[in-house]
Amino acid sequence: MKKLNLIKEYIYMFLISLLALLLISSLIFKFTILNSNYMINLLDNNNYYELLYNDIHKEMVNNIPSSGFNETIFNNIFDINTLKNDTKKILINFYNNEETNLDTSNLKITLEGNINSYINSNNIIASNKEEITNFINLIDKIYKDNVIPTSILNNYKDKIYKLNIAIIIIIIISLINFALVLILKRKNIKNYITIPLLFCAFIYFFAFIYIKCSVDINNLIIYNDSITLLIKEIFNNLIKYLIMIAIICIELDILVELIFRNKK
Repeated sequence: MKKLNLIKEYIYMFLISLLALLLISSLIFKFTILNSNYMINLLDNNNYYELLYNDIHKEMVNNIPSSGFNETIFNNIFDINTLKNDTKKILINFYNNEETNLDTSNLKITLEGNINSYINSNNIIASNKEEITNFINLIDKIYKDNVIPTSILNNYKDKIYKLNIAIIIIIIISLINFALVLILKRKNIKNYITIPLLFCAFIYFFAFIYIKCSVDINNLIIYNDSITLLIKEIFNNLIKYLIMIAIICIELDILVELIFRNKK
């Protein structure tokens, strides 16, 4: 009977440890990549918008040879502040499970005006209006596709919204279970605190070592410079949180051990 009870205790402790790991992991994601304020601050605190501006401008310029114009037609059609405002709007709508439709009418109007001014100042015979319209639409598409691809985000916004709700449910269930453990397992409460802490510390430390040794993040290149920077920053932050939480779990474990030792 004692052996059976001991096995049950081990099973309970293992399940509580898994629950603690799930709770901490859920909180990490909840307050990082699933949080619009975190993402906006991440972009603000790096030179993301400057890189994004350069990426978009470079792609636009690459389409000039086929149009017969020069890059002066792109003067003042958008700036870094415009990129910031549009990016924030996209992210907020994405996390709120709302569709995003960027208003780029100013870009198109300014570009059309620049093209007409270029044609008039260079005494160029008026080009085919349909070709000019197609070119303006192409530049507009380049802008929209690069400011955080809205079409991709719109496809995943429902999944992210549901994931957010699922994480909130996990957090609530975990807290309820921990409260029950505190009530029902008061005699052995120390082990129900220290073992899950050590379990989480080991898993996060192992994950940190494995990822650091197997992923060459410094040489990672995704799509363009701005997206690459964003992915690297998110990755590096998550890695930093893994080792930080592992250390905190160990420190809390030591603290609990000391508290219960002093009670004896």
